[in-house]
Amino acid sequence: MANKHSREPIWILHNGVLRHVSDFASLPAKERPPVICPVCQDTVILKLGTKISHHYAHRARSTCPTNHEETALHIHTKFHIYDQLRTGTSLFVEEPCAGTCGATRTYEWASHWHEVRVEYGIKNIKPDIVCVFAGTMRAIEIVATHPVDDHKERLFLDQNIPWIEVQADERIYSGNDAWTIARPLPTVRVRPQAWICETCKHHRRPAVSERITHSRLIDFYYPSGRKYRQLYLLVKKWDGDACIEVRIETKKEKVIGKASLSDTVDWKEKMKQAFVSHIKQTHNVLVDTSRGWQPWAGEEYDSVCNPKRFPFRYRWNPEQAVWCVKKGR
Repeated sequence: MANKHSREPIWILHNGVLRHVSDFASLPAKERPPVICPVCQDTVILKLGTKISHHYAHRARSTCPTNHEETALHIHTKFHIYDQLRTGTSLFVEEPCAGTCGATRTYEWASHWHEVRVEYGIKNIKPDIVCVFAGTMRAIEIVATHPVDDHKERLFLDQNIPWIEVQADERIYSGNDAWTIARPLPTVRVRPQAWICETCKHHRRPAVSERITHSRLIDFYYPSGRKYRQLYLLVKKWDGDACIEVRIETKKEKVIGKASLSDTVDWKEKMKQAFVSHIKQTHNVLVDTSRGWQPWAGEEYDSVCNPKRFPFRYRWNPEQAVWCVKKGR
């Protein structure tokens, strides 16, 4: 059981390297080096006595977030997991069933990472912990009060980053039974694909839904003088709160390309290749691809394709029998 001092700050930076305060306990007080708080970057005071757990203290009037219990709980859990990951090459996790039975399974979630980083910025995301591999990465999110929200979950999905959510808990980093890399790490959620045991699958009616997320207009201009506008849709299939499939189709539901998110391939690249291959099949046709993918607002198809709203960029010149860019464009 964690003692009453288990939420005191215990992780510091020394020469840019994250260290536990106890690393300096063997040094006489006068020989201990200056260290800083990894959150506020202020110089702090080491408290390495024998009566209470080792920790550090900020100077008077500090407003560092680590002075708040929930923030300290989050930070201690994050840095302890990070520190353990630096000592190993394989991480096993304990994943709960996404149903209601309470069952768990244990398996290897990641192995042989090149490095481990804390709060490593990835475009619009800054996960708590990232395991970096060659050309890819996996993220670990620590939740103290609020779970990963839908927006962040979509960013992970769009960038093809698998992630797990771990509950901030004193039992992970404190006491004689603190978690180590040799044991499975308990998780709250594993994404992008949630696990459901066979018992719950049998009793559960799949909540499968599909949503259009983006659209794109492409205009085709034929040598005969005929033109045709095609509306392409990016459709995502969801099983509950997990996206399981992505496809591109026309408004008449002709599938151009499809990818399962259980595949190891990059679904974005697969969709791009399928779309380019489809466009290239139109030989001797002028194809206007100037309009990119746009977020879908749930409009009527005819409204999106309306030439008055989105005019054709080319006009037919019957004398020369060629398509010409309209003036003013």
